[in-house]
Amino acid sequence: MNTNYHFGFYFFAPNGRFEPCGMFTLPHFTAIFICIALISIGLILFHRNHSEKRMNVLLRSSAIVLTVLELLKISHSFIYGDFHLDAWFPLSYCGLFIFAVWMAGFGKNRAKRIGEAYITYGCVIAGVGFLIFPTTSLMSFPIWHYFSLYSLFFHSLMIFTGIIFLHKEKRLNKTTLLYYDSFIFGFSVPAIALNCIFGCNLMNLREPYNIPIEFLQNMYNSIPLLYTCLVMSVYLSIPLIIGGMCGKLKFHGK
Repeated sequence: MNTNYHFGFYFFAPNGRFEPCGMFTLPHFTAIFICIALISIGLILFHRNHSEKRMNVLLRSSAIVLTVLELLKISHSFIYGDFHLDAWFPLSYCGLFIFAVWMAGFGKNRAKRIGEAYITYGCVIAGVGFLIFPTTSLMSFPIWHYFSLYSLFFHSLMIFTGIIFLHKEKRLNKTTLLYYDSFIFGFSVPAIALNCIFGCNLMNLREPYNIPIEFLQNMYNSIPLLYTCLVMSVYLSIPLIIGGMCGKLKFHGK
């Protein structure tokens, strides 16, 4: 049996073949430490020679790299017969990062600003949320699996890019909030429709999948619609939360 086969056997193993990493385990905490260290180093290096050109290179290269890695993830799901939308369709709050970097990196005018609005106010909190509560990949696969490493890289890149954009943002204005909310609505509406049709949980709008918060679990079990409304409200209010925390919540001008 050759080495390449061994590598694929472990690195691209199907769900259930090996024990998952789990949440709040030693590998999980180790991964958080490594991700924070790499994000910090990246920010230091980037800010030493920051320019609009380098930002565009970052966005465009991120869009291409993430798309290739996401297609590999989708191919893995198809190869092992997991065709359920939750397994492969990149329609989650964090998954919107892929669409946002394409819009911000290659888009023009309004499309570019919409992508930048999501990156500025959505990426940091979503990336940090995943590192603390890795409810998807690390709960299904070992830490050394492709899905786990890709998820850690994906969300670390979200945090890295989001901090850069948030740092240069002077204030949250009404136009930016409108762009952000329109971006979220544009994906949430089809996500809710697909959830109703196929019984999936796109954008976590149907149920609090693996989220260890009893309040949310009880709300979903009692009034599922209320849970959906709450999650949507949180998504739409994230810029207000981040803007307030960072002292950028000043609604005047455009």
